[in-house]
Amino acid sequence: MKLLKEEFDAHVEYLESWSKDYNSNNQVVSEYNRNKKSDFQYDSKGKILSETYKTHLGHEVFYEFFRSEYSYENLAFRKFTYKIGYTKFRDENNYDFDFDPPKYIEPPIYPLNELVEIEEITYFSNQKIRTHKTSDYISNFTHEKRFQYDKSEKLDCEIILENGEKVKEKKYIYSEETDEYKTIEINLKEGLESVSEFNSNFEEITRTYFKLIDDEKEVISTISINHLDAEKKVSVQNPFSVIDFNCNSLLNLPHWLYYPDFFDYFDNKVFNFEIKFIYLNDAIREIQVYDSTKHQLLERRYFLYEYLLNNGNQIIKYISGIKVTEDKIEHIFSHSFKYQD
Repeated sequence: MKLLKEEFDAHVEYLESWSKDYNSNNQVVSEYNRNKKSDFQYDSKGKILSETYKTHLGHEVFYEFFRSEYSYENLAFRKFTYKIGYTKFRDENNYDFDFDPPKYIEPPIYPLNELVEIEEITYFSNQKIRTHKTSDYISNFTHEKRFQYDKSEKLDCEIILENGEKVKEKKYIYSEETDEYKTIEINLKEGLESVSEFNSNFEEITRTYFKLIDDEKEVISTISINHLDAEKKVSVQNPFSVIDFNCNSLLNLPHWLYYPDFFDYFDNKVFNFEIKFIYLNDAIREIQVYDSTKHQLLERRYFLYEYLLNNGNQIIKYISGIKVTEDKIEHIFSHSFKYQD
């Protein structure tokens, strides 16, 4: 079975709905996201050649039209985005009343050819990412991420710069005897440091937040994360596998669907957490978040699945996310998949 369409319906304000259409090669050919619709073209090797999209503004300028052109080199990738036109609000909803019923008149597109953004990724000779930089010429803003590796080619450090100024740094420290490791991330803009520890399955098991004050640091939050069910597995052969050992993605879903908004809890004077991930077979079924100081349950997140059977194999058809707190039950999202035999 081939995936034809994927839809994510958000049922809460802090999420955005989107959908994707796929071709027979499992490539995204169109994507809808809030006020943006994109269409993609590919070369014979399956690489994206171009992306065209329009955004809805709804003011004096009604729609803006853009085109992104993709360039591939041996050790670099570049994407050039141009604003190629716009329509005006005054031209919308015009009809020719000489017809019965009146005929809608398509608004004219006012052409442009304005470079608005360049995205560039460079690689080392071993094909590991060296830099990822985005230059926004509308807001005059650059965001760059630099990667450094150790002698064994493991990721050693990530540095984020905004307009050339370092704002974040993340270091990786590996165990010499096991696959366990930890990360130390310093947010210079916010004056925060976070330290995360990972087990040999690449699962985060602890996270600690520090407030940086001059040359000292103060613990403001500790988080313990438990992964329950030693039998969970990852199927690398199945592109629609519903489990990711990093607990950072559920198919195409962002990691914050897993984790609560810790900073919201900080505002309510909750600083120490225990998080339990509960699995059934390959899938995350429930997440429990506790105030570990008071031993109090704060919230649960449930993930409900519906599958199709294809030649004896299960293929994901539908996922529903539900958040339950002491005084509220929220249907967070619905995520559906349509296939063709």
